[in-house]
Amino acid sequence: MYCNNSPLGCVDPSGHIGVVIPKGRVYPFPTVPGTNGVPFIPQKHPDSELSEGFTEQWKLDQQQMTVFSQVSEEMSLTVIQQEPTAQNDATVLQNYSFKGPGQRHLAAKVNQKSVAKETNTVAEPWVNMGQDVAVINAGQALKSGETFTVDGRTYGYHDNVLYPVSGEGFHQLDRGSYKALGVYNTFGVSDKTTEILKNMEITNEASEAALTVWRALNK
Repeated sequence: MYCNNSPLGCVDPSGHIGVVIPKGRVYPFPTVPGTNGVPFIPQKHPDSELSEGFTEQWKLDQQQMTVFSQVSEEMSLTVIQQEPTAQNDATVLQNYSFKGPGQRHLAAKVNQKSVAKETNTVAEPWVNMGQDVAVINAGQALKSGETFTVDGRTYGYHDNVLYPVSGEGFHQLDRGSYKALGVYNTFGVSDKTTEILKNMEITNEASEAALTVWRALNK
């Protein structure tokens, strides 16, 4: 006989399913014929060593029946639902009303007037952030702390507004590379762009990061 640490789900080798109650006994759901619902009771204690071939007939034991009768008066056997924890809280549906990311997070819309922050994540056009937002608001995304994950893309939020963080189709840019992307989106790969980036003192690393995004937009 084996159990799966649930009040339901103990199975003996013959396939009977039972319920665990105090003192480690197992009471199966099948009942003794002619007893108006009195359950069968295993003749062996579950702590006893049971062989794989244990298929003996269940026997009615008056002493165990007395215990069962006493215990049944003191407790109600119900299925215990799993309580939410830090690991499974994503399975608990909860509706939200977040607004979607602003235009500054759309890679193709970044220009020289876009506000650059210390960290900026932009999305490629094929990413349907509107759909991701709908999934999050429906409570169907994986929630971990202050972030939500949909199809491998992670979002954070502040002031009830979602913003992209990382994942497929997202690019994280620092302040310099975000500004550089605005220049590339305006002038493309040109001498004008090179001149502007030089005057802005954009580093080669920041320029390359921006160029990677621009090429993804123009492939």
